[in-house]
Amino acid sequence: KKILITGMSGLIGGILRSHLESLGGYELTALNRRPVEGVRTVQADIGDLDGIRPAFDGQDTVVHLAAHVASEPMASVVRGNIEGVLELTFDSTAFANDPSILFSNGKREVPFRIPEGQTAAVFSGNLTSNSFQTGTVAGAITASATFAIADGQVDITPDTAPEAVFTVVPAAPVLRNLALGATGQGRFSVQVIGFATPRSVSRLEIAFSGASGANIATTNLTADVADAFTLYYAGNQSATFGSSFLATVNFTVEEGNFEDLTAVTITAVNELGQSNPVSLTLN
Repeated sequence: KKILITGMSGLIGGILRSHLESLGGYELTALNRRPVEGVRTVQADIGDLDGIRPAFDGQDTVVHLAAHVASEPMASVVRGNIEGVLELTFDSTAFANDPSILFSNGKREVPFRIPEGQTAAVFSGNLTSNSFQTGTVAGAITASATFAIADGQVDITPDTAPEAVFTVVPAAPVLRNLALGATGQGRFSVQVIGFATPRSVSRLEIAFSGASGANIATTNLTADVADAFTLYYAGNQSATFGSSFLATVNFTVEEGNFEDLTAVTITAVNELGQSNPVSLTLN
């Protein structure tokens, strides 16, 4: 039986050779960087794929024991470019995916390479780092890497692939902006733009400011929006926006004039707290 042993000149390789020779019945070949006395040796660096291929011809079994030792710098083991892919996966705690979790290339995967003799990844444009959007939905974002050599033909990813986990925590809503919508005939609307990582908003707290001397009958309102937001987040309409929302609140001026209102301030509330207040000048 023909057996190829890589790294036969090492401690474990030498012990295995002695054991097999004592048993008898084996034709041994060494794949080594230096000759192994008394055994047919194919001399090649284990990282040189073209150089090591002939060693495998006709072999029944391959025992791979070649490795770099801890005292060698990592860069010395890198022979030719290593190709890799950095991938994002998302485990949502709000029962929804967030399609806005993307690398700067607009995808959840980004290729990289590690040039010969180096240990740092290089991305497109010769950049040594890459950014990604964390989105607006509570959950865990995992960035994991895979590695290959020989134009991607040989996977060299470790059994435990390197990864980093980033957490988007469930939190109170965040308001980004208010915008004035349609006005006229004693009516007006305000658009509330924001997001809520747990995908829940229960109410809006609304406060109006009036012009000097104006008699504003109602300056503070509370709008129960729990059902409306539950319906929105459960539907397909929100699927492409994570937890981002644009809510339109309609108002009717029953006494006085719209022009008497100078500003409105709105905060959003969910089970985890109250958002930042955002104001809009009306007149």
